[in-house]
Amino acid sequence: MKTRLNVHNFAVNKGLMGEADIKGVWDNELPGIRLQADIEEKNLSSTRVTGYVSPKLKALDLRIEADSTNLDLLTPYFEGIFSDLDARANGLVRLHGGFKTLDFEGGVRVKLDTKVDILNTHLQLHDDSVYISHGEFALKNARLFDREGNSGLVKGALRHKHLKNLTYHFDIHGDNLLMYNTNDPGDMMFYGKVYGTGDVTLKGGNNAMDIDVNLTTGRNTTFTYVTGLTSEATSNQFITFVDKTPKRLQDSIQTEFYHFTDAIKKKEDNGPAMDLRINMFIDATPNAVMKIIMDPVAGDNITARGSGNFQVSFYNKGDFRMFGNYIVDQGMYKLSMKEIIHKDFALKSGSTVTFTGDPYLANLDVQAVYTVNSASLSDLSTDASLTHSTVKVNCLMNLTGSLANPTIKFDLELPTVSEEDRELVRSATSTEEQMNTQIIYLLGIGKFYAYDYNANSNRSSNATSSLAFSTLSGQLNNMLSQAMENENWNIGANLSTGQEGWSDVEAEAILSGRLLNNRLLINGNFGYRENVMANTNFVGDFEAIWLLTKNGEFRLRGYNQTNDRYFTKSTLTTQGIGFIYKKDFDKWTDLFQWLMRKQNQKKDK
Repeated sequence: MKTRLNVHNFAVNKGLMGEADIKGVWDNELPGIRLQADIEEKNLSSTRVTGYVSPKLKALDLRIEADSTNLDLLTPYFEGIFSDLDARANGLVRLHGGFKTLDFEGGVRVKLDTKVDILNTHLQLHDDSVYISHGEFALKNARLFDREGNSGLVKGALRHKHLKNLTYHFDIHGDNLLMYNTNDPGDMMFYGKVYGTGDVTLKGGNNAMDIDVNLTTGRNTTFTYVTGLTSEATSNQFITFVDKTPKRLQDSIQTEFYHFTDAIKKKEDNGPAMDLRINMFIDATPNAVMKIIMDPVAGDNITARGSGNFQVSFYNKGDFRMFGNYIVDQGMYKLSMKEIIHKDFALKSGSTVTFTGDPYLANLDVQAVYTVNSASLSDLSTDASLTHSTVKVNCLMNLTGSLANPTIKFDLELPTVSEEDRELVRSATSTEEQMNTQIIYLLGIGKFYAYDYNANSNRSSNATSSLAFSTLSGQLNNMLSQAMENENWNIGANLSTGQEGWSDVEAEAILSGRLLNNRLLINGNFGYRENVMANTNFVGDFEAIWLLTKNGEFRLRGYNQTNDRYFTKSTLTTQGIGFIYKKDFDKWTDLFQWLMRKQNQKKDK
């Protein structure tokens, strides 16, 4: 008995394979059906299947010749680890055994693009071998790529017992490979785009998944840590992962790997949530941008580049723990006050964020500075006969204590004035209340608070105009932040009035960033001052640092500094160039040991 079938849009496990021409002949000696099937996607692929199926023996033996064959039929087997599978294969595979003891053997070359669900990143095989043997689909140092062309190696296997009870173990070594990619925290507290050089291990099965990560962050990495979600900002309650899986993970991860015949049953009975454990050892470098969102509603955040070593452990049915010390190299603290004052404070190098377990209770030791280039000391003087020039004022902000509830203290620094003028400022900031008042006025209107404002209508008018310009500056900063999507650069602006109100306007741009593979560091502020008494209307400081070595130990620095002299209204500048050697030590003993090694090396020469 012979039969022939033509099947339009032939599919297996909902994976479209093409137009099928199937021929069958009953073989009494088997007994069973001998098959020959030719399946073709026009101008794309062809697949030939030959062999037999024996209902009496409850067994089959099929030879599958693949020529760019669509592998969508494998999707149900990869639920929970891979999705968005786009794969094609060339090679020869044998499917054989009893209906309940089926197995594969053979080998194929595969082109593949798929998303690793838990990492939310797409990885590719351009044309590499998959070795198929009893109970196993294996990769042996196959070349792996992300969608941006960065590469790595992967080895490991997907193991099964007669196409059921799937387990897996894959070791990935990446070279600046995109390892993690999310742009929304969901119910979690972190998100970002992480490129890394190092190792990632994915292993699991039996309703469990373990991820082990050991990598050094690469260029273009951005990592955002949210201290509280927007919906929680008013209640000050933080997320804990107890007795449930985060929604984002529930949406992307199935409960276990299963045979396609169990699909309907699984949809009806989801079963217990998968056990997910993540262990990470991260060596953070200045190539990566770390962002800490302090207030999701107001937009207060720290954006920094720096270095540090972190250990992170996460269990979706238990705790999230984080250990390590992050040392700031450069960065910004965006501060807002009542939607009126929006200022970018420059982080001082050496500031630290220390994680000791609970990530919400990280300890801060951060100092940031905002510079007012021309504040008049005349506002502080009660003697109208004395005249003072405008001076540079550094508004210092010190953040200490817990990340969830930091202690903030302000201070002032006047780098270019006489001791007499410093004493004038100290007398006006002798208490914490006075200091905070002066800081608010300097940030809000670019002036010192004068206690006799009400006695002088002109001063009052000038203060009003300054406040208006400050509000405009805040709005301008918001627009610049939204427009500037490149994490390599921070940009801000400041508009303020001088001593003469609306007719004495100052404009300043704040810029910091990195060029040339993060080897060239640029920091500066540039401005224009409408001052007829000054030698030039240009004001501002500029610093450029070239990292002579990748680790940043040897540096070349060039700078231009604007100096407002207390004894004149003229604006003078100072330029310079220098060589810097930087070495970090965690303990005094490390410093002494390093010095001894250097001394011994000199003696040996």
